[in-house]
Amino acid sequence: MNAKKANVILKAIEAGVAIAGIYTTVSATLAIAILPLSIYCLIVIVKGQ
Repeated sequence: MNAKKANVILKAIEAGVAIAGIYTTVSATLAIAILPLSIYCLIVIVKGQ
């Protein structure tokens, strides 16, 4: 019973770490993809004024 409970907790922690890793990778990829676009928009707005 106790060993099974510990195993379930361990699996939950592993899943949480995996989800956090995926989330971090996705958000970092999005930030890198959006950064040039936002800089370009900023330049266009500044030149427009």
